[in-house]
Amino acid sequence: IVLPLVVWLIAGQAFITAHYQVRFGSYYVQSIAQMLYWLTLGYGTGRGANLVGPPYFALVIYSEGDAWPISTFLFPLLVAGLCLALIALWRRLGVNVAARLRRRSANSGETLPENSLSQAGGQGIRDADIGLYVVFSLGLTLTPLIYKGSFGERYHVLYLVAVLLAAGTVLERWWQARDGRWGALIALTGLYVGIGLSWADWVNGVLRLGWPFVVAACAGIACGAGYAAARQVAVRRGIVVGVIGLAVALSLVRGPLHWGQFAPFSPEPRSWILAQIQQQYHPAFSD
Repeated sequence: IVLPLVVWLIAGQAFITAHYQVRFGSYYVQSIAQMLYWLTLGYGTGRGANLVGPPYFALVIYSEGDAWPISTFLFPLLVAGLCLALIALWRRLGVNVAARLRRRSANSGETLPENSLSQAGGQGIRDADIGLYVVFSLGLTLTPLIYKGSFGERYHVLYLVAVLLAAGTVLERWWQARDGRWGALIALTGLYVGIGLSWADWVNGVLRLGWPFVVAACAGIACGAGYAAARQVAVRRGIVVGVIGLAVALSLVRGPLHWGQFAPFSPEPRSWILAQIQQQYHPAFSD
């Protein structure tokens, strides 16, 4: 893994040296080291200052539902999945500690009562492995993006697998649950999506709660209540399929399928594209 990277870096530096300098975005660089600097610590400084903003700008794809409906839908699931990942890691740590104590007691001739954590089988190990990947992936990628305020959606692809794993873990819990305890999260997801569809001015935090909020909130509350009240697994699974279907239907009337028809690039904060989207869906605010 390391050797191809080293070869690429040496070859890249040789090319730059042969041409004295090369253009890299808005800059001219004389070394690979300068490229790495502008991609990391120097990103968003100098000529690239317009590429970053306040920390919350990095979360535009998770909160502006008119522009990014699917990622807005996934955000509550991502947060819940991250919590499940942390819980799985904590339980795995407890299993390891209990196992060490049991080995020590066995060596000393003492006996310790069985701990429920030690009963964690393949499912617990799998959850902990997934949790470890999710936590480290989000920590190493999303945290710097928030710190820098980087709002380019391409940077969020770096941890897309972790997002899908976290959200998939929650969907799996919805699907396999033996009771309706996850109904509250389904209702909360509907409310959150409704708020995401109500931004008249996302940058300045101006909400206009109109019919998109009412429809999304009512759908989420109805699905959540139905899930919580359902006695049969088949009914709850039918509701889960319905929730996913509503998210897919939303992506057909909002998001890239809409603004992709007129926008030369993605709707970023402070861009005319995002302003046009907001004016189209919330015209009363602009009047």
